[in-house]
Amino acid sequence: MAGKKKLDLSEFETPAKKSGEKALKRRMIEDTAKTGAEKDRVLNIPCILIHESPLNKEIPLTDLDELAESIRLYGQLTPAGVYEKEDGTYELYAGHRRLHAIRDILKEETIACITKPYTTDAGTRFGEHLDSNLQSREKDIPFWMAEIENALNLIRSDGKKRSIDAEMDEISEMFRRHGLKKGFSKAGIYRYYGLRKLTPALLDTYRYGLEAPTLYKAVNLTAAEQNTLAMQIGEYVKIHAGSSEDDIKFPTRLFQSNVDRLVAAREEPQARPGRKRRSYSEQLKEMQTSYIARLGAARTNDERREAEESIRRTIAALEGLLNTLKD
Repeated sequence: MAGKKKLDLSEFETPAKKSGEKALKRRMIEDTAKTGAEKDRVLNIPCILIHESPLNKEIPLTDLDELAESIRLYGQLTPAGVYEKEDGTYELYAGHRRLHAIRDILKEETIACITKPYTTDAGTRFGEHLDSNLQSREKDIPFWMAEIENALNLIRSDGKKRSIDAEMDEISEMFRRHGLKKGFSKAGIYRYYGLRKLTPALLDTYRYGLEAPTLYKAVNLTAAEQNTLAMQIGEYVKIHAGSSEDDIKFPTRLFQSNVDRLVAAREEPQARPGRKRRSYSEQLKEMQTSYIARLGAARTNDERREAEESIRRTIAALEGLLNTLKD
């Protein structure tokens, strides 16, 4: 993106003075541990022992530099979440971006984590992964697209055949049990699923306040049309953003009108380069056929009289033209 993003401090309380930051961090970690189950505990775990969750495979990592800078300034205020496995390693279920910011950018060797015993139940792991992202990923469309794919994989893991309609119903019910209602009805799930048809450039415009129902209006555009639309949105943002793109919201109505214009342009008859021109003989034959068909369509007495008069005038005109051509 063109503009430099502002530092996102939304997850922090009012910043404490430097001397109190470590105490604030310690207090928040202790509070997190107290609110969890008794088996949960917070440890500083070597990053090298933590493996990614398979559920994170398709989830993009965004704004890592900003997150790393926040952690550098204020410390890691929210622990990651990991399962402790029998072989002494850990599997991440919460804190995908935090792990990458701390390990890959800040080059720290350990990360504070809430730990819990590993469960072999895939449904439980999916539920805990979903719950841990409900607040932080609320507007993150690529995340929800990936999570719906995760839900589909979970549903299909039993090998039973279902219609896509039944699968969307199951996912909607699954999300409802985790408190997700608005935007996640069966129709809403269908929309997110359909966004797979968008080009990466157009999908990325969700950052400008475009929600799934709006973006879905572009799924039937060609890839070239979608990229043109993404460019139009980018130009609008550049013009209206000033020094920052953070607070720019692309108007929903403008999105729809741009889609409509692209569809209209596609449907307009276009002169195709190199198209074979009809011969003079073919043009005359087409005119003759059309004229005779029109005369033969006369039904009432008045229409027949007009057709007869038109034929007489045409014969006279044709005889005059014939004589001209002979000269």
